[in-house]
Amino acid sequence: MRTTRNVPLAAETPEIVSPCTERKVAIPAGGIGLLFDKDQSIIRESNDSFILGRYGQTVITSSTFIDLVNYGATELGVSRNHARISYENGTFVVEDLESTNGSWLNDTQLTPGQFYPLQNNDRLVLGRLGMCICLGERPLPQAPSITFSLQNEPALDKKGPYALSLPILQKEILPYLEALAFVQEGIDAGVKRPSSPLLLLSIQAAGSKGAMIKASGVIDAVSSVADRVSAWRNLHSDSIGSKPQEVDPIIYQSLVQLVAVILADHNAVLNSQEKFEVVEKLSPQIAFLALNPLTLSTE
Repeated sequence: MRTTRNVPLAAETPEIVSPCTERKVAIPAGGIGLLFDKDQSIIRESNDSFILGRYGQTVITSSTFIDLVNYGATELGVSRNHARISYENGTFVVEDLESTNGSWLNDTQLTPGQFYPLQNNDRLVLGRLGMCICLGERPLPQAPSITFSLQNEPALDKKGPYALSLPILQKEILPYLEALAFVQEGIDAGVKRPSSPLLLLSIQAAGSKGAMIKASGVIDAVSSVADRVSAWRNLHSDSIGSKPQEVDPIIYQSLVQLVAVILADHNAVLNSQEKFEVVEKLSPQIAFLALNPLTLSTE
């Protein structure tokens, strides 16, 4: 039988203080701090990227490098060019530079070459050298927005405006937007950058044209659909309205190839296995958008 002893009452539970608050280190707005043991810290005031490593006094100093020798880097297995911290799309991210002894963020080992977003009080370990991440206050980044229309082909012959009823929103508009968001995540994964959530800024009926939408977080996906997917639809107009499982396998394979073209348009940096996985995930979403009765236009 298991027993518990000396359990403190709620009022007796000690308050948990974050390392950034406890150390009372002043981080400038938009800056980043690296807190080490023994009250040591490194503060960066700008968004410029920098490399964490082990250099020593014989190396020419540069603002793009941070030498961790004085923090025990030599004894704790830090590589000369161990990791890079940079600022991408409003977020500080860390990237392992194929270090010898690896890097960890909150007990998750980093895959070299991939970006991992940093947050306040994150624990970053390079080799065996640990540090706490503290971030200065910064306004929430605003992802660029894009305005586009969704036009329901079967509704064009109907008189009157395209009513944005609740069933229309649930069954037609929202699934389309969800597919766009999924495609955007795939593009972001291909170029190895953090994704921003889809934010629906406005939506209104646009007469017989359907719906006019303004959104952020999907600008690349919308551009790809307006360009590449629309061109595919012009060549395969007889397939529009079909379900993906109903189309000819050759036609579906052309959609799979279209995904690879879209990734290439955005200069995706993927090895063969990564490309296969992203294409496999995005193909059903691109098929859904390409065969959908809704037509996207940015004009």
